[in-house]
Amino acid sequence: MKKVNRYALLLLICVLAAGGMIFFAMFTYPIPYSWPRHYLSALGLTALRDGTPNLFTSLVFNGALVLSGVMTATYFIFRGSCSGKKPLTGLLWLAGIVAGLGLAGIGIFPYNLAPHVHDWCTWIASAGILVGIISAAGAVRGTGTTLSENLLWIAFGVFTLLVWFALQYLRTHSMLPSTPTGQIQQKIVVLFFWLYMFWSSQALYRATRIREEC
Repeated sequence: MKKVNRYALLLLICVLAAGGMIFFAMFTYPIPYSWPRHYLSALGLTALRDGTPNLFTSLVFNGALVLSGVMTATYFIFRGSCSGKKPLTGLLWLAGIVAGLGLAGIGIFPYNLAPHVHDWCTWIASAGILVGIISAAGAVRGTGTTLSENLLWIAFGVFTLLVWFALQYLRTHSMLPSTPTGQIQQKIVVLFFWLYMFWSSQALYRATRIREEC
C-alpha cells in the first residue's frame, strides 16, 4: 500500500507539473503566445517559421509531453493490473503503451522537424487514450474511483468529441473560419484529458492515503 501511495503522489505531481510546464512555456515563447491564433504544438517548434530560435520553450513543452506519455502509460497499466480480468488487463496495458509512446513521440518529433511523424503520433496517442479511458471504466478496484464516476467521464468525453466533430464539420465546410476554430478544437480535447488525469490521480492518492491511515 505504501508503494501505491507513493506512486499516486508522484502521478499527481507529474500531472500538475505537465500542466504547469505547458502553461510556463506560453510565457517563454519568443513572441506573445495567442490562444486563438496558435496551436499548442507551436510551443514545441525548435524554431519559428521566420527562423527565430525557440529552443528553451520547445524543451519545456516537449518535456511536458514526454512526461505526460510516461504518466499516461503507467496509469493505464496500473488500472489494468487492478482489474483482475486478463482480457481487460491486456487491453489497458496495450492502451497505456500506445498512448504513452504517442504522447512522448509528439514531443520527441516537433512539427517543424518531422511533421508527418508528429501528426501520426498525435493520432496514435488519441487512439490509445480513447481505448484507455473506456476500458478503465471496468477496472475500478483499488483506484479510488467508481463505475458511475468513470461512466460520467466517458459521457463527458463523448460530449467533448461531439463538440470537436461539430466544429470540424463547420470548419471544413467553410461555415466557421479555420482560426480560431482549429485551435479551440485542439485545446478542448487536451483540457479534457488533463482534467481526467488530474481527477484520476487525486482520487487514487486520496484512496491510498485513507487506507494508510486506517
